Amino acid sequence: MKDEVFVVVGGGQAGGWIIKTLGVEGFSGRIVLIGDERHPPYERPPLSKNALRDAEAVSETALLSIENLAEAKVESWLGEEVVKIDRSAQTVRCASGRENRYDRLFLATGSRPRVPDWMAGQKSDRIHLLRTIDDAAALRSSLSGTKHLLIVGGGWIGLEVAATVRSLGIAVTVVEAAPRLCQRSVPEPVSDWLRSLHEGHGVAFVMGRSVDQLVEQPDGIMLELDDGTARMADRVLVCVGAIPNVALAELAGLDVSNGILVD
Repeated sequence: MKDEVFVVVGGGQAGGWIIKTLGVEGFSGRIVLIGDERHPPYERPPLSKNALRDAEAVSETALLSIENLAEAKVESWLGEEVVKIDRSAQTVRCASGRENRYDRLFLATGSRPRVPDWMAGQKSDRIHLLRTIDDAAALRSSLSGTKHLLIVGGGWIGLEVAATVRSLGIAVTVVEAAPRLCQRSVPEPVSDWLRSLHEGHGVAFVMGRSVDQLVEQPDGIMLELDDGTARMADRVLVCVGAIPNVALAELAGLDVSNGILVD
């Protein structure tokens, strides 16, 4: 094991725990971490909570610091995107041209926010997604001048952000296409309880309505809904699910189907 090279592609929560586990298990070979974000591995759940309230709270998300990685003798290739895996040569190549061989390869490429058709091509800084530390920083910095936030998506992330933003005294309206909150993950009584809890804190809901069009106005964002009504706010957060990042695995000839298929 001393001369083996383990390459971890993906610098998120899974990639961080792979490195932690290798250390606990006493792996003595070379470890190379390649991540397309410039940040060392971190956990994403706090991004919709304390990290939106306080920039200092971002430190709570850290799984491994740059110092931790250096102490563990992990080679960190942060800000690098792997674009090709050569399984026969057992190498990975980055967009920058850097290459590295591997004896074992860990794919922890995660997912990305789903972008609905009505949002395609929109570049306004009033429109937000929430997946990364940088996404959270952009949303947090914008909240100081925000009076009303529209959230499209009544799942867990949307509700967590709604609770956080309401605690800052900002008006929040959640638009959800399904008839109830978190419909795919909880039974109806829990959905009802969640709605009642959030309404008790001042969150407004528009249920059973989907977005037809997003229009940027000089003073904000307007969402035109499928019933002909419209909702206006200073900015909008879109959180309508995630899409697994399987392109790299598929290019390498691995079987994929809404994720990488394993045995």
